[in-house]
Amino acid sequence: MGGTDKLKNLQQDGDSSGTLENWLAMGQHLEGELSTASSSETALAGNSAVEDQRDAAATEVAEDVRVRQAAECEVAQPSSVLDSDLGFFIDATKSIEEIAQVVCQMSDDQKYNLLKNHVRPSKNFIFPTTFIGGCNRAFRYDWFEEHGWWLVYSMKLDGAFCICCPLFLNATERKQSTSLINAPFSKWHKKTKIIGSHQSKANHLVAFERAKLFLQSHENPNTRISVRMDSAKEANIKENRHILKCVAEAVLYCGRQCIALRGSAEQQHCSGNPGNFLALLKLLSNHNEKLKQHLEKPKLKNATYLSPQSQNEMIDVIGKHMIQAKIVEEVRHAQMYTVLADEVTSHNVELMPMCVRFVDKDLNIREELLEICTLPRITGHHIASAIKDVLSHLSIEIADCRGQGYDGASNMSSENVGVQALIKKDAPKAVYMHCNGHCLNLVIARSCALPVVRNMIDKIKYSVTFFTSSPKRELLLKEVVDKEAYSTGKRKPLIDLSRTRWAARHDAYSHFYSAFVFIIKALEVMAHGLHTEEYSEDVTSGWEGKYKAEAYGLLSGLQNFGFILTFLTVYQVLSHLTGITVKLQSTSLDIIEAFSMVDEVKSVYKELRENIIDDFNQIYE
Repeated sequence: MGGTDKLKNLQQDGDSSGTLENWLAMGQHLEGELSTASSSETALAGNSAVEDQRDAAATEVAEDVRVRQAAECEVAQPSSVLDSDLGFFIDATKSIEEIAQVVCQMSDDQKYNLLKNHVRPSKNFIFPTTFIGGCNRAFRYDWFEEHGWWLVYSMKLDGAFCICCPLFLNATERKQSTSLINAPFSKWHKKTKIIGSHQSKANHLVAFERAKLFLQSHENPNTRISVRMDSAKEANIKENRHILKCVAEAVLYCGRQCIALRGSAEQQHCSGNPGNFLALLKLLSNHNEKLKQHLEKPKLKNATYLSPQSQNEMIDVIGKHMIQAKIVEEVRHAQMYTVLADEVTSHNVELMPMCVRFVDKDLNIREELLEICTLPRITGHHIASAIKDVLSHLSIEIADCRGQGYDGASNMSSENVGVQALIKKDAPKAVYMHCNGHCLNLVIARSCALPVVRNMIDKIKYSVTFFTSSPKRELLLKEVVDKEAYSTGKRKPLIDLSRTRWAARHDAYSHFYSAFVFIIKALEVMAHGLHTEEYSEDVTSGWEGKYKAEAYGLLSGLQNFGFILTFLTVYQVLSHLTGITVKLQSTSLDIIEAFSMVDEVKSVYKELRENIIDDFNQIYE
């Protein structure tokens, strides 16, 4: 049986996917059999034909072993082994730029796998030979130990590579050398010249250091430059957010307390008033080290977040993107709402606060300020257009409007060109309601237009002005109140009458009523020189000429029976309106409750009218 037949029989008897060691064993077995057969045939025949047959069989066996080795490397290897051979990534038929592009497309995991797990034949592996320089030459296993981990062998290409240079040199750097980088090295007779000199080249040293850094960063991600940069960036973001949080809290505090943010000197270290905002931040920095460092030595002078522009931007963000956005979301959830608006002049500019009234998800009736609009004119057309623009900008459906609350001015209430008529064109179900508080105010104002009531109000106003316009007169009244109030327990100072909110005048009348006796006594000191021994000389002397005459005239007017009767009557009548004035302006009031309260007050006044004699007798007393 010939060597080839023996080899075929062993292939059929053994595992078709046997290992390389099995094939080596089969080769050795065949060589032994061939040697025995050759010796027998030589002894029997003694001719040279048998020797030729033996040499041919041995060559055939060696060739079959090499074929099997190549087959195992190229076909039978699992995918993990294929990824661990650089020869599967670098194709010598490609240009240097194409090879560089292939390497750039490799993932970090693939590069790490090649560096740490590149395929390496066992010590018993028979490397393929190549006839060079008059003899067969091949790669030697001891070269791995001689040159270190950077030298690898590609079983697919039967060549050596530097594992560092192909993976970590760019297209320009890899052009300076081809062997070991862009193509496998297989000229084994030039090993000393090529491989020996390669490890001392500058590009190899650069690639070697890059490979070491890559392995270090991959195995310990915290050492990566990108990770360190990200950590520093994250710490910087965290610190900036902390500073912004302090700034926002200062702005919110000033807003809740209704105090101005800015001062006369917008500097931290100055003799002037820096304003409430900067002063509050300075106070907070005493208990906040990061904020203190930011105020004293900011990292970026153009990003301190303390300028008036930053303050306004912060207010705008908090107001529109947080508070207003939340209100709008709740209005959309409620779906149906009422529009409340009124125009007012401030600093010679026409403004219109616009509010919405709705029922939230907790069934609470709420009124919220939605926007403050600037009006070019206060006609019905301009006001209605401003309301529509605000609703459209905030994506609130105007068709869902179910009510309108304005004052009774013609530009608001007109059935043709008023705001309520123009809004009804887009929201037919939006019922117009004249403000209840405003209606009550108009009723009281109409009642107070009577001459006797008007004269009484003028005297009260003059009394308040008479004492508050002079420090000496006010000091006299204060001494009288301080001394006499201990026995009465009443120490209410004088306050001016409201010019627009007539129902709110009851507070002023209450103060005047409590201080009436003290006012009379102070005027007697100035007009007639009475009670001088009860008070200090600084306030009892020097009342001559014009001041004495004014005090005498005011005293006569306040002691007049008509004034006292009118004042007590108005005071008693207005006392029943104090509660309803506050309740009609409540945000949680509904229309049924409002009519109930109005009916209750009407019944009180009806009872007063029916018992007018008894009520006046009580006033006389």
